[in-house]
Amino acid sequence: MKSLKLLIPLLLCLPHVLSAQYSIPEKRQTSIFIEFLGNGILSSANIEIMAKKGSTSGWAFRAGIGGAGVDGFADDGERFSAGLITLPLQATYIVGERRSAFEAGFGLTPLYVNANVDGDFGNGRETIRGRGFGTLAFLNMGYRLKPLKNGFLLKINWTPAISNAGFYPSWFGLSLGYSFR
Repeated sequence: MKSLKLLIPLLLCLPHVLSAQYSIPEKRQTSIFIEFLGNGILSSANIEIMAKKGSTSGWAFRAGIGGAGVDGFADDGERFSAGLITLPLQATYIVGERRSAFEAGFGLTPLYVNANVDGDFGNGRETIRGRGFGTLAFLNMGYRLKPLKNGFLLKINWTPAISNAGFYPSWFGLSLGYSFR
């Protein structure tokens, strides 16, 4: 009987002891944001995921899709249209566990361009068409205002571009979004 009196409290405490050994797994910080200019060229929608669970600093990886289109007439009556699709991909290292942080990284942006110009080029009316794929490389350095768990995300970055045509140092990006675990 005495062992039964000891066994009942022990069995009642056992679930609490077992649950303390198995904590709820930490989730990765995930951010969804819109970027203006930057790696998406004009604008892009992006998702970024931290590599380390439970942390808001360290390596983060981003993928997005962006694009733009224009259709109209020039002053001299030439009709033009152009379309651009971008797929920004980036690896970023974030320094700072608080709300303000510094980030630096690198990325590639594959892109597709389709352009048409219809006008008089001296030989009568004709249409010039061009389309093709390309890739831009980007460096990234800037400021990040981030939540510690869930909330508003702001990024202001210097994002110089590198292509086979040269180095473009005067390119910047502004990102607004939401970050959560």
